[in-house]
Amino acid sequence: MQTHLYLSTQQRLKTQLLDTTWKSLDATLRGVCAEMILNIHNEQACWDVLAQALRCYADCDRVDAGRCTRSDAHYSPCVQAARADVPMPNVVGLQLPNQTAGVQWLWHNAQPLVTSDLHADSRLDRPLVALLRASGTQALVSLAVQHAGTGVGVVCLDHVTSARQWRVDRVARLFDFVQQAAAPVLAAAQALKTAHSHPASLSPAEARVAAIAATGAGYKVIARRLNKSASTVDHQLRSIRRKLQAQSHAHLVLVLNTPGSAQQ
Repeated sequence: MQTHLYLSTQQRLKTQLLDTTWKSLDATLRGVCAEMILNIHNEQACWDVLAQALRCYADCDRVDAGRCTRSDAHYSPCVQAARADVPMPNVVGLQLPNQTAGVQWLWHNAQPLVTSDLHADSRLDRPLVALLRASGTQALVSLAVQHAGTGVGVVCLDHVTSARQWRVDRVARLFDFVQQAAAPVLAAAQALKTAHSHPASLSPAEARVAAIAATGAGYKVIARRLNKSASTVDHQLRSIRRKLQAQSHAHLVLVLNTPGSAQQ
């Protein structure tokens, strides 16, 4: 069942992103998207592919990235891509506050936070600046990654050797790519990982619905993505909720994102 689900998700994303939306994407970013889709079975690998590619594409010193939602207390990077010729701290596992005004600005505004001199930027809270300075950051671009209105993660691009101006056109292009191409892949990888945690009681069709429901999508969005009728998806969601003992759609999303919480 899982192999079929991975393959069908890969095909859906290929059709949606590479064959239509991003058909004219420049070769480098198109290749990044394709490699992420190939690694859809491994969420960590998807983040790693993205971080490595963004570091090279933006020509920055370090990129860190990882899962996060708007309501999380902290953002903790799960991957880091860094220049080999510049000594710098590894920020993987570092807990950065997610509820400060500067970070929440990212979640509420559909644009990146760009600062060319971390020490002079008043938008960032001083405790956060202190943590970033301790990690060597001098200039920063932060992106809150979201898909279908749901938080997926955070990506940060750093210069650690000196404060430095960012190329606005390059940052805008990367932001569009992350939100429109990388975010759907990352959301799918997260959902597949969640569905894999609840394989026993769900049929293959229900697992596909559950994988998308885990991202917070409602039945109409799920129906559109799977090219099914809304009534069919609604019926399948009722069955999934019954099997996983979820009292509501919001409870189902919580159950799907808490491995082991449902009775199989």
